[in-house]
Amino acid sequence: MARAEDKERLIVALDLDGGSDEKKSVEDFIDKLANDNVVRSVDDLTANQIFSAIYAVAFECGSEDALVELELDEFLRRVVRRIFDDNKIKGRINIGPNRHFPRLFQWLREYASGTEWNDGIGLKIRNLSGLGRVAQYPTDPKLLKVVIDRGYL
Repeated sequence: MARAEDKERLIVALDLDGGSDEKKSVEDFIDKLANDNVVRSVDDLTANQIFSAIYAVAFECGSEDALVELELDEFLRRVVRRIFDDNKIKGRINIGPNRHFPRLFQWLREYASGTEWNDGIGLKIRNLSGLGRVAQYPTDPKLLKVVIDRGYL
């Protein structure tokens, strides 16, 4: 940790405080590692936790009468909140153009493909404008939305 930039990269990679009290920051990190109900990354969650939360939020937000459109960032915030509440875990997963979004999007795309039927789609991912194809690897959830048809979930 002699070089300042190596030290800074390590602080960011380990999600440390980065304050002046390095010993306290390292102790906090060790406490976080020892606490198994604190989630720091989407990769710490199971597929079942994520799929169950996506279904629950989509069903809750959907309607029997009409299609419901939600901005993707708001939908994913609700999904993450649901995972934490249902599993009694703590943590902070920010929703935005960050390291968590590609993995969350991958899970969402997989779930959405399972709701495709011959006569309808339960959860469809669209561009916020509603026009054009969704990028294969989008980088920002604020540019997308989900369209929910509860009858096909």
